[in-house]
Amino acid sequence: MSKQLADFRRRYPSDDMAFDYLNKQTPEVLQQVLSDFNPHRASDYSSQLTAFVKMVSQRVNGGRKRKQGDSGDLRELVASVGKKLGRKVEDVEPIADVLEDNWFDTIDSLADVTQEDMITMGIPLRFGKELLDSIGKGDRRHDDW
Repeated sequence: MSKQLADFRRRYPSDDMAFDYLNKQTPEVLQQVLSDFNPHRASDYSSQLTAFVKMVSQRVNGGRKRKQGDSGDLRELVASVGKKLGRKVEDVEPIADVLEDNWFDTIDSLADVTQEDMITMGIPLRFGKELLDSIGKGDRRHDDW
């Protein structure tokens, strides 16, 4: 499995946080991610990988949710998007706080977020665009951004 993971990381460059998140998954989730990950072309696949691993993990684990109040995956995604945009984790923590304050507390809860929602919450537009792109909800939701 180590060789497969090394090959995967070379093919889809990602930050340590995203790759560590992948490494912490069950063998079943790992195998499915390694075989099914088909991202949009990018120079850094961290946010796409994090979102995909989360989706596969939930599917494989029977849709079991994380404990209430545990939004680590959302925070990891926000940090990954921030890093992609050249920001430090501490620079984007307030964005994760805003999302959580508005009850967007998991990656899945972002499925129906709109451009208007991002504007209303005061999320920077470029960040909102990248966040939606990273979970595969991009282009069709913010064509006029």
